[in-house]
Amino acid sequence: MTLSEVLQARLREKDLTAYAVAKLIAEADSEGRPVTSFTSRVKKAIDDPDGRILSNIKQIVEALDGEVVIRWKNTTETVL
Repeated sequence: MTLSEVLQARLREKDLTAYAVAKLIAEADSEGRPVTSFTSRVKKAIDDPDGRILSNIKQIVEALDGEVVIRWKNTTETVL
């Protein structure tokens, strides 16, 4: 399963749209930027996460009640 498929499945599971996620991110943004400044970024990151800025993916994952975890082959975990 690709990252895009994982994110889209989570959207369906939580019954949210990309716009709704952008709204959640905008509400958490301390700079008070409008939802419209996040909608394109969220849509692109969900549709094609490869090559996107990790911080954008991390914001989306956190807005969907998740966390980004790096698992090294020596079984050490680091939670971001």
